[in-house]
Amino acid sequence: MRIKINNNSNTVQAVWLGLGSFVSFSFGIISAAILSRYLSKADYGTYKQVLYVYNTLLVVFSLGLPRAYSYFLARVPIEAGYSIVRKINLMFLIIGIVFSLFLCIGSSFLADVLNNSALKECLQLFAITPIFLLPLMGIESIMATYRKAYINTIYVIGSRFFSLVCVVLPVILFDSSVYVAIVGFVFSSVLCCILGLFLERIPFRQLVKIPTQLEIKDILKYSFPLLLASVWGIVITSSTQFFISRYWGNETFAEFSNGFIELPFASMVISASATVLLPVFSKMVHERSTNTDIVNLWKSVAIKSSKIIFPLAIFACVFAKLIMIFLYGEEYMESSVYFQIITIVNLVRIVPYAPVVLALGKVKEYAHVHFITALGVVVLEYLMVLLFPDNPYMVVWISVWCTIISLYLQIKIVCNALNIPISQLVPYKKLGVILLCSCLAAVLTKIFLLMLPMLSISLSLIVSGLVFVILYIIICKVIGISYAEIVMPILNRSEVH
Repeated sequence: MRIKINNNSNTVQAVWLGLGSFVSFSFGIISAAILSRYLSKADYGTYKQVLYVYNTLLVVFSLGLPRAYSYFLARVPIEAGYSIVRKINLMFLIIGIVFSLFLCIGSSFLADVLNNSALKECLQLFAITPIFLLPLMGIESIMATYRKAYINTIYVIGSRFFSLVCVVLPVILFDSSVYVAIVGFVFSSVLCCILGLFLERIPFRQLVKIPTQLEIKDILKYSFPLLLASVWGIVITSSTQFFISRYWGNETFAEFSNGFIELPFASMVISASATVLLPVFSKMVHERSTNTDIVNLWKSVAIKSSKIIFPLAIFACVFAKLIMIFLYGEEYMESSVYFQIITIVNLVRIVPYAPVVLALGKVKEYAHVHFITALGVVVLEYLMVLLFPDNPYMVVWISVWCTIISLYLQIKIVCNALNIPISQLVPYKKLGVILLCSCLAAVLTKIFLLMLPMLSISLSLIVSGLVFVILYIIICKVIGISYAEIVMPILNRSEVH
C-alpha cells in the first residue's frame, strides 16, 4: 500500500492533519518532560505562565482571523488566493506589533496579576514573539483549503524541531534558567517565521496571480462574531489557570499545567469527528432529512468515538500516577490528581456537539451556553478560592463540572430542536457496556501489577499497557463488542496508490 503525499482524498488530507497534531503533541510532551527536569519548579512554572499569558491574549488579538483564511479562500479562484493570504498576513503583522507592545508595556501589570515578580522580565524578553508567529496562524487553513495538508505537517515538524534545538538544548547544555528558555523561544519563532512564509507560497507557485476585490472591512465583518465566541471560550479555559496561578503560586501552577490536560488522542478523535460531521449535518438539515437519520448518525458517531476514548480515558485515570512520574519525574507526582480529574471530561465529551448545534441554526443558543458557562466558572471558582484557600483541587472540580453542564445544555439544544428526549439521542446502554469493559480491564490490570515484584516506572507502564490491551480485547470478545465498523472503512479507504 502506498499513499501519495499530494492525494486529494478527504481521508488522506485528514490523516496528514492528524499526523501534524500528533507530532505537535509528541514534541510538546518531550519538551515539557525535559524542561520540568532541568528547570527548577519555580522557573518551569514561570515559563508556563509566559505561555499561558501569550495563549490567553492571543484569542483576543487574533480577532477571529485564523478562520477567515479557509472561509474566503474557498470562495475565490486560487489565483486570487495569494492576494487574500497577503492581506490577512499584513493584518496579522500589524496586530503582532500591537500585541508585542502590549506585552512589553503591560509586563509589570501582568506579573502583579499573576503574583510572580519574575514574570515581568520574562514577558519583556518574550514580547517580540507575536510579530513572528501571528502571520503563520493560517498555514493549516491554507493547506487544507488547497488540499496540501502534508505541507502543514512539514511545518509542524520543522517548528517543533526548532523549539527543541533553540529552547530545550540550551537549557540542557548551557544554563538551566527560565531566561535561557524564553530567549530560545524567541529565536525559534524567527526560524518558524522564515519556514512558514516560505511554505505558504507553495500552493501559489507558477500561477498568474490576480488581486482580490476583498476588502479588510469584509474580513473583519466575518471575523468579529467569531471573536466574541472565542472570548467566552477563553474565559472558560483560562479561568482555572488564572486562579491556580494567582492564589497558589507558580510551583502549584507547574503541577497543574502538567496534569490538567485532556487526553490528546481523545482530542484528535473529537477534532476529526467535528471536521466530518459539520458538513454532513449541514447537508442533512438543508435537505430536510428526517430526525431519525440525524439521530442514527449521532448515535453511530457516539458509539464509535466511545470505543476509542473510553478505554484510553479509563487506563489513563487508573494509571495516572505512573504516567505523570514517567513523563515529568517524581517531583510532579501531584500532577496525577489533576490528570485523573480532567479524565472525567473525556468520558462525556465523546462527540463534538458544536457541528450539529450550528447546523441546526442554533448559533445564538450556542453562544448563550458559552456565556452562562463562562459566568458560572468564574463565579464558582472564585467562591472555591474563598472557601477552600488550601485546596486547589476544588477549583479544578468546578471547571470539570461546569464543562459537563455546558455539554449537557448543548445536548438539550439539539434535543429541543429535533423535538426528542435525551434518552432517544444518547445510546446509554451501549455506552455503559463499553465503559464497564474498560473499567473491568483496568481494575484487573491494576491487580495484576500489584502481584508483580517492584518494577521500574517505565517497565511498569509498559507491562500495564500490554496487559490492559490484552484483557480489554478478551473482554470485548466475550461481551460482543466489535471494532470492525471502525477498522474496515479505514483499511478500505487506505487502498490509494
